[in-house]
Amino acid sequence: MNNKILYAIIGLVISVALWVSWTFYRAYQPKPIVLQGEVDAQTYSIGSKLAGRIEKIFVKKGDMLKRDDIVFRISSPEVEAKLAQAKAAEGVAKAQKNQADAGTRKEKIKAAQEQYNKAKAAEALMKTTYERIEKLYKQGVVSQQKRDEVYTKYKAAKYDSNAAKEMLDMAHAGARVEVKEAA
Repeated sequence: MNNKILYAIIGLVISVALWVSWTFYRAYQPKPIVLQGEVDAQTYSIGSKLAGRIEKIFVKKGDMLKRDDIVFRISSPEVEAKLAQAKAAEGVAKAQKNQADAGTRKEKIKAAQEQYNKAKAAEALMKTTYERIEKLYKQGVVSQQKRDEVYTKYKAAKYDSNAAKEMLDMAHAGARVEVKEAA
């Protein structure tokens, strides 16, 4: 039983010692300084990220301000011009997108079709001409030079026909996906 009383007394002494230590520690900590008063200034310096002229002031002397209160409005002709320029560029981009979405005009497709028809007709004529010259060459009536010239013209007509066909296919396909995305 003596041990229990002894432990209780030791616990009480340790508790009192800790409490006294904590009290002294807090007593010697510096106290926050509380100041109260008014500030009077002759000029105010207010900065803005936007260059321009102050158009209107929304506060007057003595007004209490809170965070995000509007203090003044700035007029900036340069920024307004840039905004108008950006809106115009947006209009151009919309027009280009509409043009790309609309596809190729009917007249352009018709013109490509006519060019293709013309190239096919020229190819057919040159093929027939070459076949005739080839027969005459085999009979010894036409020189090899003349035969080679006609053959070259026939091949050129074939290439023209293929190119016209590709142009017609492009006209049917309309604008490329990249052009549409860019618009």
